[in-house]
Amino acid sequence: MKPSVSSTGRPSATAYTGLADLNIIGVLFWDADGNITNANDRFLQTVGYSREDLVAGALRWSEMTPGEWRAADVDALEELAARGACTPFEKEYVRKDGTRVPVLLSALLVEESPDLNHGVAFVVDLSERNAQFAGVVRDIRDREAGKAADRERERLAAFSRDVGVAFAQSGTLARMLQLCAELMVTHLGAAAARIWTPNAREDGFRLLACAGSLCSAEGSDGPVTAMFFDVGEIARERTIVTSRVADDPRFDQTWAAASRVAGFVGYPLIVSERVLGVITMFGWAPFSDATVQAISYVAHALASAIERERIEASQARLAAIVEATTDLVSIAILEGGVLNLSYINQAGRAMLGIGPQESVPDLSVFRTAESLRELNEVILPAVLRDGVWSGETTYVSRDGRLVPVSQLAFAQTHQGHVQFCNIARDITDRKRIEAELRATNERTRFAHAAAVIGIGEIEVSTGRMMWSESMPAMHGVADGSFDGTVKAYHELIHPDDREALQKARESAMATGADYSTEFRILWPDGSVHWLDVRHQIRRAWDGRGDRLFGVAIDVTERKALEAQLRQAQKMDAVGRLAGGVAHDFNNLLTVILGYAECLAAGPGCSDPQRRDVGEIIKAAERSAALTRQLLAFSRHQMLQPTLVDVNALVANMSDMLSRLIGEHIQLATVLAAGLGPVLADQGQLEQVLMNLTVNARDAMPQGGRLLVETAEVQLDQTSADHDQAAAPGRYVMLAVTDSGAGMDAETRRHLFEPFFTTKERGQGTGLGLATVYGIVKQSGGYIWVNSEPGHGATFKVYLPRSNASLPPEIVGPVAAVAARGSETVLLVEDEGGVRRLAQRILENAGYRVIPASDPAEAMELFALHRGGIDLVLTDVIMPGSSGPDLFQSLAAQEPTLKVLYMSGYTEDAVVRQAGLDRGQPFVHKPFTAAVLARTVREAFSHPGARPAPVIE
Repeated sequence: MKPSVSSTGRPSATAYTGLADLNIIGVLFWDADGNITNANDRFLQTVGYSREDLVAGALRWSEMTPGEWRAADVDALEELAARGACTPFEKEYVRKDGTRVPVLLSALLVEESPDLNHGVAFVVDLSERNAQFAGVVRDIRDREAGKAADRERERLAAFSRDVGVAFAQSGTLARMLQLCAELMVTHLGAAAARIWTPNAREDGFRLLACAGSLCSAEGSDGPVTAMFFDVGEIARERTIVTSRVADDPRFDQTWAAASRVAGFVGYPLIVSERVLGVITMFGWAPFSDATVQAISYVAHALASAIERERIEASQARLAAIVEATTDLVSIAILEGGVLNLSYINQAGRAMLGIGPQESVPDLSVFRTAESLRELNEVILPAVLRDGVWSGETTYVSRDGRLVPVSQLAFAQTHQGHVQFCNIARDITDRKRIEAELRATNERTRFAHAAAVIGIGEIEVSTGRMMWSESMPAMHGVADGSFDGTVKAYHELIHPDDREALQKARESAMATGADYSTEFRILWPDGSVHWLDVRHQIRRAWDGRGDRLFGVAIDVTERKALEAQLRQAQKMDAVGRLAGGVAHDFNNLLTVILGYAECLAAGPGCSDPQRRDVGEIIKAAERSAALTRQLLAFSRHQMLQPTLVDVNALVANMSDMLSRLIGEHIQLATVLAAGLGPVLADQGQLEQVLMNLTVNARDAMPQGGRLLVETAEVQLDQTSADHDQAAAPGRYVMLAVTDSGAGMDAETRRHLFEPFFTTKERGQGTGLGLATVYGIVKQSGGYIWVNSEPGHGATFKVYLPRSNASLPPEIVGPVAAVAARGSETVLLVEDEGGVRRLAQRILENAGYRVIPASDPAEAMELFALHRGGIDLVLTDVIMPGSSGPDLFQSLAAQEPTLKVLYMSGYTEDAVVRQAGLDRGQPFVHKPFTAAVLARTVREAFSHPGARPAPVIE
């Protein structure tokens, strides 16, 4: 420890307060002006002044010194200025009563003053202003009273002086204690002098200073002894003094006799009831009362020095901690309502951008306007009222960066001033993380809401269940109505799914594997919704807090789409089957119908035979109509779309529909004004209205009301029914409503399937509504049904509205096309019956026919008759190649070549597979002789017939 040091680097007067209190010799203090500022009682008795005189300033150095002694004072002051101490010298003082007293005086420099012509002395810095001088004065009036007393006083005076020098000039606590121990041996006649302080654990003492012939270093820590005496007993009993060590049972008698010591003094070093050390001193002779008293005063001074060392070390540690912390630490003095900054650590300077040595009067310039108002209106009043305030506020660094901080502010009083202490931690990173976390949570909540995702967590041991914000809406329940238990959740699950879900959960809990489930939820309104839930088991470290975590997605719409897809795939499969069957029928019917017409037209056919053949033709035509219905259902018949006015179509068919439904049913039409056109095959659209009307008629055998409506509507995705989703846009609606028996859900589900009928056997083919469905779908539209048992039915057909305008109506006769010719036709058909029939029909019509059974043979015949073939009549789809491919090869050789395609295959096959364009000349099987002859003739008039590219 270093003694108290002033700003000049010299010991301050506070180092000598203990010496002044010894009162063995006189001690006085004076300042640079020669004023005696303090003195102990012994000095006042020597010069005959009272303490009141001292306080009144009546004692002055120059006035108390006779003239003849002032030269000695000047010499002493010069010596003080030169080396910091003066040699003791004799002089006289003038007492208050005018008498003189001879004295021995020595002095030491304790703190530098502005005027170095005045000296220095032992001093206690009481005013902390200017330089003070302390002098040690010994009254030599009684020197003649006895040599022994004089020697003791001189010894004690020298001891006091040298102790003062040790206090002033030792530099460290350990050195000062060692010097004091040596002075006890030198001046007080000690055989051994020791000074102890508590160890770091404070469960014993450590030896810091030792002097004398009997000194040893044994027992340097822990419960120690001093020459076989328990040092701790001094700390417990405070002061121990004995003049006969050999007779004191507290000492080892054998050692005492051998060492021949007589006296012992043990004195504790105490500050505020706290033992800071122990002085022990053995002497060859008993110690006098004056010596014991001197030791007690030295003990007080040493205790103060040790306490100062402890406080300074604690303050140094605290200062090191404050400077090492990354938090801002500042102290400001509150004066006149203004906070004047007195200290800020380096971390605070770095935080605010203040230079290491830069002087800053206050931190108000480093606050935002809002935080400055908060300081003046909230923080400072709270600190003055409650002593402390904590919270968050904001600083602004010198570069303009906002620095959010977590602040602790408190007040303390020091030397009559209120200190505002502040500790602030930069929480920029925490604020950034909190903001990112909030943004992440907000994005997660938004994603959950947008994607209809819910999160649930089950505490397995308690059965408690936690929900995310989106879960109530996903389950159709109000917020806060779910009581948060697994049992309550099971009540929301469809009864048919509960057992499977429970088994899946139990299996997963046993294995710990993740798993997925799909199950139905029953909403309070009775509707059924599907959930797809991914589950994960989260094991607890103690096995008692396992949790089941789940992420749920509402897949109700997906399930509906899957059902629609399955239905569409089913209908498409049936359609492909129907189309294939229709193709085979068409080839057969072509042969049957063609040859029947040939028989009927032959000269040898009698009337009875002609009637029989007529029945064959009728049956073939009915069969052809049946195949057309199959093709219509399968959406693979060849359509010829034109712009159709649906209002005009309904109006033109009204009379026929009235005759069709009979008089017992009332027909009404409601046609929307300004209805836009649709792009559709008019004949097929008439078939749709006809079939829907017949279906409505059959639903009202006892009579009723039939309503046909048109309207123009806007559809969007929300307009879809449970089976179909509509593309958004403008549509023309054709609705047919009856007041018949209606249908249940099961009937509606199968309504458009081919051959499905609710009529008695033999009263319906089951193709009427299937045909309607196929035509509407092939035309790019939708058909929806609304019906309940006992409440009739409404069929609504939606066809895309066309933006084109209807062409003007053509008035006048259309020229007939002659059906005969003389050109050469290359006939390519793999079905032998159809090929022979077509050859016969064309030859009867005057054409020269070259038949081929496949494309390869056709290529050979074309090469053989190159330049002599005018038209190719070819089937579209044949083994090995297609009609369009064949014609492309032939037309490359003969650019003026014409073509006519024929097929009994579906439109999907001839358009997509064979690359046929709807604009090409085409005749559909089965055909009559007249139709084939007319179509061939028209093909010769078709401009630039060429194969179209494949349409994917």
